Amino acid sequence: HLYRNVWPENGNWIGISLGHGKGGSLYGSLIELDTVDGKRVEVLVNGDSYGCQHSTTKHFGLGKLSDVTKATVIWPDGKTTEVNNPAINQYHRVVRDR
Repeated sequence: HLYRNVWPENGNWIGISLGHGKGGSLYGSLIELDTVDGKRVEVLVNGDSYGCQHSTTKHFGLGKLSDVTKATVIWPDGKTTEVNNPAINQYHRVVRDR
């Protein structure tokens, strides 16, 4: 059998990819998106399953939303990095700079 994945319309999305700059581990970082529908939060984890390693990129499905007000990364040491008005339907690289 061959199945074709067909949706009536594509939804919007945004991706946040964390990178090493200065500082310690990226794991434990929180990524918050502020939208008109509220706040969405993802946590960067690793090792929560046997023999796994997770990507340092988080993908957020936005559906019909066409705007993200702000993306905030809260690093494990409590410092923050903000990206104001990030473009949708693309990935953004956020590097820890402190």
